[in-house]
Amino acid sequence: MAVAGDKLSAKEAALIALARQPAQSAAPARNESPAPAAAAASADPAQRIVALMEAARAEHQRERQRLRKFYVWLPLAFISVLGLCTLAWLWAKI
Repeated sequence: MAVAGDKLSAKEAALIALARQPAQSAAPARNESPAPAAAAASADPAQRIVALMEAARAEHQRERQRLRKFYVWLPLAFISVLGLCTLAWLWAKI
């Protein structure tokens, strides 16, 4: 499967390189025929890419949850500080 390098993001390219790394190090034995080894090598990287993409998706979901909490607490903190400043200003006026 040949994909142009400019179509992949850096994260996708790193995931594919990580998936290919064990497949390249596991060279077929000399007494095996190349066809079964090629079939096993082509099935393995796909499964590794699926596992890596699932891990990346889970990481992305955790990051989104963290940002959602941030988007709730940041405005609340800003309004609280603004309210305290207003109360302090009113207290000084009295």
